[in-house]
Amino acid sequence: MRNVVIIGSGCAGNTAALYAARANLKPLVVSGHEAGGQLSLTTLVENFPGFPEGINGPDLVENMKKQAEHFGAEYAHGTVIDTDFSAHPFRVNLEGDWIETRTVIVASGARVIAVDDRTTIDDANAGVTLLVTESEARVLAFAAANGDLTLAIAPPESALHSPS
Repeated sequence: MRNVVIIGSGCAGNTAALYAARANLKPLVVSGHEAGGQLSLTTLVENFPGFPEGINGPDLVENMKKQAEHFGAEYAHGTVIDTDFSAHPFRVNLEGDWIETRTVIVASGARVIAVDDRTTIDDANAGVTLLVTESEARVLAFAAANGDLTLAIAPPESALHSPS
């Protein structure tokens, strides 16, 4: 059983991995079919803090990954093909292998992702729409300045403190 599974390995996913790893949660980051997200396709990033001359997008992604790994984050190459948020622990299907986890963080960036038939993230031209009908889950959504969406789905508070 995992504490945290992070779907997405772009800036938001790597940042979530860094914070979760520093909290000793040993997160698993699923890189997806575009490892590193949109930053891996960007030549010069001039608006990221700490790099006054800018930094190459793939270099920034690699630096973020190395920093998260330094604190204990693990990375798996592959795509999440199914999820089950109907009961706790949550389940994530990584290319045919089901992983159980206490928390799922979806950091899918600017692409459309259907998490399951009850939980949908859609960033169509009208903006980000989020529909969640799981009454037992706590959902935290954070919209970044660039329009990316990070969604964390955690069990209810009582499940976090129950023996497993």
